[in-house]
Amino acid sequence: MVENLRLTDAQRNDTEEIIRALQEHIEGKVNKYVERKKLCQRVQEHGKTFEDYMVSLRQIASSRKYCDEKCMETALVEQIIAGLENQEIVRELL
Repeated sequence: MVENLRLTDAQRNDTEEIIRALQEHIEGKVNKYVERKKLCQRVQEHGKTFEDYMVSLRQIASSRKYCDEKCMETALVEQIIAGLENQEIVRELL
């Protein structure tokens, strides 16, 4: 299986590189556009707490291969405002 990972000879002698390549192979490549769409479509479900909503956003954001830390913070804030069920809280935030 290691032969199929397209590693250089040096990488094949590095256990950490082999493990990283295997994890990437098993997990599959993250499509940054699909992940961004999932984040943008996530809204607070009726009856769910704000904490539940934040957990779901952070789970999606955890695969943030498409965005650095500052970008992700901005994306989360934007989605919190866009996806909150209580519009009164949204007005207060704005």
